Amino acid sequence: METGETPQAAPRKEPTRVEHTISGYADESITPKVVVCAAAIFPVTGIAAAEAALASLKTGLGLPPTTSLHCRVIFHSQARRGTPWESIDPRDINSSIVNLCRNLTRIGLRPVVVVAPNSSLLIPGKPGAESEGTPLDEKGQAAIGFQTLSFHLAQLHGFGAVKLWIDPDTTKIRWLNGKAQANLTRSSFMDLGPDIEPPRSEPVIPAGEAKPPLLEVADLYAYVAARAHSAEGGWKDRWFQMVYSVINPEQLLWGSENQDPKWQNA
Repeated sequence: METGETPQAAPRKEPTRVEHTISGYADESITPKVVVCAAAIFPVTGIAAAEAALASLKTGLGLPPTTSLHCRVIFHSQARRGTPWESIDPRDINSSIVNLCRNLTRIGLRPVVVVAPNSSLLIPGKPGAESEGTPLDEKGQAAIGFQTLSFHLAQLHGFGAVKLWIDPDTTKIRWLNGKAQANLTRSSFMDLGPDIEPPRSEPVIPAGEAKPPLLEVADLYAYVAARAHSAEGGWKDRWFQMVYSVINPEQLLWGSENQDPKWQNA
């Protein structure tokens, strides 16, 4: 007998959360050509070894292990002035970076990078008003990159297996119908299947000075990836491409038809 009532959809199942066994550390790097988000991935049992490898790079150069490794400083002579890195020979910095990347490949899982052309991107508005969406600048595109990292890692390892730490950024960016702090744009709901209630990815964004040391590795991976994908020639570009091949990350490319073909299988 027909009642005219619309049948109710079956309730969605709650997602199954698996045991946390992996920690990821993510950061962004932006050039006029590309927007990159990169994640260094380590089993929780390997975190101490990875932190020790990072500290060994610094002590090997005569620096305290608490010295911050930030690529915008160590790879630029003017930025090194007035910092502990000022007295270190750039050639020693470069060789130490290569050794660190080689050591970390033996400790961690394969890193992941999301690479997008640095160009305008529009988040469509609601159905029927798609043209009223929000145009994203490069920081907004990075937010989508971080969301992509979270979703991809959940697909690879299972929901809940990876705790993703992201370097904090309090910059106000255009987002949806207004502005938002970049930190607040990096979580999202993840579609894990048609019968599963979409869970929310909740990356860890540390406050204040209490940042995990391995976020410095994420900074390194993102910076190297951005420079490798923005290369125009010269020994420095070739050096970043060589280091990128040592890191050997899994690549998730947006608009891959705009990328240099030699990087498709790097």
